[in-house]
Amino acid sequence: MTSIVLFAGFDANDDQNLWVTDGTAAGTSELVVAGADPSFGLQPSDLTAFGSEVLFNGSDANGNPNLWVTDGTAAGTSELSVASTNNLQPSDLTVFGSEVLFSGADASTAGQGLWVTDGTGAGTSELAVANTNTFQGFNPTDLTVFGSEVLFAGTDANDYQNLWVTDGTAGGTSELAVAGASSSFGLRPNFMTVFGSEVLFNGLDTSGHDGLWVTDGTAAGTSELPVAGAASFGLNPANFAVFGSEVLFSGESASGSPGLWVTDGTTPVTASSDVPADVPSLTQRFWCEFES
Repeated sequence: MTSIVLFAGFDANDDQNLWVTDGTAAGTSELVVAGADPSFGLQPSDLTAFGSEVLFNGSDANGNPNLWVTDGTAAGTSELSVASTNNLQPSDLTVFGSEVLFSGADASTAGQGLWVTDGTGAGTSELAVANTNTFQGFNPTDLTVFGSEVLFAGTDANDYQNLWVTDGTAGGTSELAVAGASSSFGLRPNFMTVFGSEVLFNGLDTSGHDGLWVTDGTAAGTSELPVAGAASFGLNPANFAVFGSEVLFSGESASGSPGLWVTDGTTPVTASSDVPADVPSLTQRFWCEFES
C-alpha cells in the first residue's frame, strides 16, 4: 500500500485545488475534480482523515463551500449532497469514533450549528441542540475530543459563549454552568488542550481577565488556576503544547511582556524570564517537539 499526502495547492492557472504527493516530484500531481468552482478552483480546507477517505471543505460549481469526500483520486472525489442546504460552510471537522462532528451553516440563524456526518450525504445532519442562540447561531468552535465526549465553545440563548459537552447526539449536548466565568460575556474558552485526565484552556473570568483554566468535562470540575506573576490584565495563555508530564504555553507576565510558561495542570510557574525585545512574540510561534 502506497502512502500519500493530500494538500491544497495553486496550479498554473492560479486556481487552488486538491493535490496528492508520495513525497517525490514525479509522484506529485493535481487532482482534476469534477464539480469544483470554475473560477477559483476547489479551494480545499480542513482536510480530515476519516477511515479510508478524507473529508474536507471544498468550493463547488456554484462557488459555495460544502462538504466533500475523497479517496485520493480524482474519480473518487465528490461533493456530498446534504439535505436542507447548498452552502454548508463546514469547519472544525473533528473525528469522533465512527462519525465526524463539525461546525456548519445553521438552517434558521445567521450563524453556524453543530453537525454530524458518517461520511455520506444521507448520514449528514445538524443536531437540534436546546438552549442555543436563536439569532446569531450556536457557532461551535474548538471541538476537542476528550474520552467519550467532545468539549467545545458554543453560544447559548443568552448570547454567552461558554463551555459545552456532547456525545454526538442532540440530547447528549449540554452547556456546562461553570462558576467564576465572566457574567458579561461567558467563559469564552479557547486553545483547549487535552492533558491526561483533564483539558487546559484559556478562559475569561469574573474580572474580565483571560486566565488559565482546567476541566475534567464537568461543571464542578472546571476552575481557573491561580497564577502568580501574571499580567494585571490576565495571563492570556495561548499555544499550548503537551511536553511529557507538563504543558508549555505562552503567557503575559507581570511586566506585560510575553513569556514562556509551564504547568503540570495545577499551579503553573514561569519557565523563563520575559522574552527579550529582539525575539518575536511567543504567541506567534508554533511548537515542534522532536528527538535528537
